[in-house]
Amino acid sequence: MPLKIKPVAPTDYHNIITIANQCFGPDYLTLNQLTYWLSTNNYSITLVIDETPQGYCLAIPATIYNDELPNLPNLHKAIIIKQLAITAPFRTKGFGAMLLNAMLTELKKVGYTTILYPMWTENCPDYFCKKLDKTGFKPIETIHHFWFTDSLTKGYYCPICGAPPCRCSLTWYVLS
Repeated sequence: MPLKIKPVAPTDYHNIITIANQCFGPDYLTLNQLTYWLSTNNYSITLVIDETPQGYCLAIPATIYNDELPNLPNLHKAIIIKQLAITAPFRTKGFGAMLLNAMLTELKKVGYTTILYPMWTENCPDYFCKKLDKTGFKPIETIHHFWFTDSLTKGYYCPICGAPPCRCSLTWYVLS
């Protein structure tokens, strides 16, 4: 099973959208959003197993994030790990931790000192929350019904709640 972690390329976009649909629900990540994020000062990597993308991690500067952010100093110097997703057959096998560690290494290398991780609270498996804790992330704020308005506006289907509105919460984790 040949495995590699590499920067996201335009040829990966379709696979990333497919993975996002499986993990977060149909249309949560659109091609327009992905293209916009990847055209900014972002960091993005994909996990490739047997020549097929099986996961991805996207990080974007806090300055382009359009949703509610926690109240922290120097947010203009912060970056957000916006999404990390692994296809179902490869979950709980350490691949998410591998992607997270690869992303953290890259972000620290380029000088980011504040890294935010928005965790979907209802879908936070114990093993991944523990991985965040072991990595040094600390939960700092929970926002209830975080995707309520967004899901109604964009019409995406939540894997937990079903059809809009989404009533899931988000917990912000920070590593600094």
